[in-house]
Amino acid sequence: MDADYTRALEKIEETLGETLPPVPDTSWCGRVFPGVNLPPAMVQPLLEPGRDLLGRGGKRWRPLLSLVVCRALGGGGAVLPLLPLVEFSHTASLIHDDLEDNSEERRGRPAVHRLYGEDTAVNSGSFLYFLPLAVMETWDARAEVRDRIWTCWARHMRRLHLGQSMDITWHRDPALIPSIADYMLMCSLKTGCLARFAALLGAETAWAARRAPADPELLARLGEGAEKLGVGFQILDDVKNLGPGVPGKQRGDDVVEGKKSLPVLLFLQGNRPDGPAAASGSSGTLSGPSGTLSGPSGTLSGSSGTLSGSSGTLSGSSGTLSGPSGTLSGSSGTLSGSSGTLSGSPGALSGSSGALSGSSSGPLDDRIALTRRCFQAARKGGVSVPEVEEFIRALTDAGVLAEAEARGRALIAEAGDIFAELPAEDDEARRLLRGFTEVIR
Repeated sequence: MDADYTRALEKIEETLGETLPPVPDTSWCGRVFPGVNLPPAMVQPLLEPGRDLLGRGGKRWRPLLSLVVCRALGGGGAVLPLLPLVEFSHTASLIHDDLEDNSEERRGRPAVHRLYGEDTAVNSGSFLYFLPLAVMETWDARAEVRDRIWTCWARHMRRLHLGQSMDITWHRDPALIPSIADYMLMCSLKTGCLARFAALLGAETAWAARRAPADPELLARLGEGAEKLGVGFQILDDVKNLGPGVPGKQRGDDVVEGKKSLPVLLFLQGNRPDGPAAASGSSGTLSGPSGTLSGPSGTLSGSSGTLSGSSGTLSGSSGTLSGPSGTLSGSSGTLSGSSGTLSGSPGALSGSSGALSGSSSGPLDDRIALTRRCFQAARKGGVSVPEVEEFIRALTDAGVLAEAEARGRALIAEAGDIFAELPAEDDEARRLLRGFTEVIR
């Protein structure tokens, strides 16, 4: 790694260690818990789980991005004191994510909730979100700058938790198959938004240090590039989990979780964003071996024709019906209601998101059945059951791991292009910003 990046990472580690020390002293306790008279030994259990996970390493690319952006915009190291806002929020999300996913390992050791208990993991993880705010309280900046950063942090934390909620909802319901568009939105919220915040924090602190006005257009462009970077890395991590494995985690634990990652969605939708059966709109519910549905009005295709639009048009061998509430009956079944109910031997669609079931079969149906079987076996037996390797082989043979990896790398390359076009105060800062994506790959 370039010596400049290495020195920057050393400064980042020093800052993180000062904000979350291995052993708190009375001075630290007074800053973080003013007015609370407790010996440091009573505070130690709150800090220890987060300190443990932080000490296991990590790429630290998010705070590094903040520092590189700040330097590029003429702020030098002004963002350093605020970097715990980025890295501690990320660390907190890992503690909670492992608990929510019932993961066994993180960064080569047992997950925090396995070592310290679920109650301590929840509490210490939550504390890590709020600890950096103590730094904000003493940060020397104009009130309007401080307010912008407070607001920016809070907005991105809300988005992060919304993205995590979407991910949890999908893996808790085996029949719920999100669209590719919904998956990308989830990634932009769960992972991309923290990268976006890191870039915006670097820019805001640089302008604050120079007492220069904020540039909304530059902020938007920076945020776009950082979000692409975050989503790209999320996709690559998902691919690694189903391929060679992510260092420090169990290979294939996403199968145990039932995670609807991009390789899985590409597999279920025939390696294409829309799939062989056209899919559009929001997530739908898919059950049985008979086609693909997504969206509140949805698109259903199969032997019985195509249904689309909120009023609906059904075409096929039985003719065409349109209108919000009519009824079509025949060999393909019956359609009624504003979103419609299609029933008959080819299958049934009901509800605003709906459920699709039926008896026809085909290559896509085989993939759905395989995914269900392997997910169920893995959930019961863990990563060691043969179905985990069977599913990974199926994904590999279908080419979806390679396709997802290509998409992730393309997003990272797009982020690099955006960073390369941004202004920088000097040649060295420009080099660091433009080379950032290559360094952290």
